[in-house]
Amino acid sequence: MSNLGVFCFYFPSRGVSGVPVLFSRIASALASRETVEKVYVVDFEDGYIAESIRGQSKIELIPFNFGESVCIPDDVTFITQSMLPYRFPSEVVISETSKIVFWNLHPDNLVPILIPFPGLRNVQFSSFNLYEKIGKVFFKRTIGRVKTFASICLQKKALLFMDSVNRDKTAQYLFLDILNSDFLPVPALNSEERIYHKANRDLTFCWVGRLCDFKIHILLYTIDKLAVLSKELKIKIKYKIIGDGPFQSEIDKLDLNNEFFELEVLGAVSSQKLDSILINEVDILTAMGTSALEGAKLGLPTVVLDFSYSKIVDNYKYRWLYKTKDFDLGHDISSKDFDHDGDSLKQIIFESSNNFKDISNKTLDYFLDNHSIDGVVEKLIVATEESDLKITDFPKSIFKKSLVRNLYEVFKKK
Repeated sequence: MSNLGVFCFYFPSRGVSGVPVLFSRIASALASRETVEKVYVVDFEDGYIAESIRGQSKIELIPFNFGESVCIPDDVTFITQSMLPYRFPSEVVISETSKIVFWNLHPDNLVPILIPFPGLRNVQFSSFNLYEKIGKVFFKRTIGRVKTFASICLQKKALLFMDSVNRDKTAQYLFLDILNSDFLPVPALNSEERIYHKANRDLTFCWVGRLCDFKIHILLYTIDKLAVLSKELKIKIKYKIIGDGPFQSEIDKLDLNNEFFELEVLGAVSSQKLDSILINEVDILTAMGTSALEGAKLGLPTVVLDFSYSKIVDNYKYRWLYKTKDFDLGHDISSKDFDHDGDSLKQIIFESSNNFKDISNKTLDYFLDNHSIDGVVEKLIVATEESDLKITDFPKSIFKKSLVRNLYEVFKKK
């Protein structure tokens, strides 16, 4: 039996985040094609993907529970987010006849966490030189194992990168040459709805995304910048915050409202309500990852934000989504992302006010050319046809957890 018409997506999650939303959309888009015979999804019975695909005849749920074996059907193309080999779920049993494809959807997916404990794990991201020195002396075997894992995947054309940021960071942190420039970007659902500029001087910005460790710093920085600019330019600016997460308290304790600036925290909202808010209430979206595409698909002027694990103190350089390169929907902030005058956000405001229609059209064109669901699904099908990775291509030892990893998992359960 051929693998070409049968797919299986793995990402058990009860929460709403980028990957389960992405996989549920891709699964549905694949199932709508005549050439696709069946689509399986591995998820909790009450998981996000499981809930979103109910009632679709060609999509079948494979229930997942921790500690219980999950047998993947024979002759499928098994697709999951890239992960460190020692984090590959022991519950999942994949037959020798099935193909495996890893999709790198975050720059850190294949970056070995040398010290996984809270407060220490992000140290390596703040200084590559430190990571390199510690890694080559104390964690050479760990890095080598991940490098071998990635090399096997690349050789079998089974490691797909959503953008150049994912590829380049993987190459850097694994000390590996990766020449692949065929990216599989993330999509959003196309929409017939379109944004129209509201004829007033006031501006409403909006953040869409999780409030988590690597996103919170650019959000706090942007809130502060907008509060200052609103007073400087004497323009009323509202900033809507859509999303929740473990760093919600950092937003709740802010007190930056003034006669020109208002912060409005909305929490998590449904996809239908999100579209309504973006269409009717927002002038400029600020986001990263797939969240940025939720505005772009509507023609909403969108600023793509980059991430950081530490406080941002310099003049970050903001950019429109349509000006991004190699499908970059957010990267780790470095010295290249700052300018001297710090006027980029002010320029964004002026451009939006004076050239809204032009920016809207460019944003929509960028989305349709690069991130429409049909285009991405077509690329995925071609990529999976070219890949040829089987579970037997890996030595069994590659999935073994290190002592540090075992200690961390024991610590995490307490």
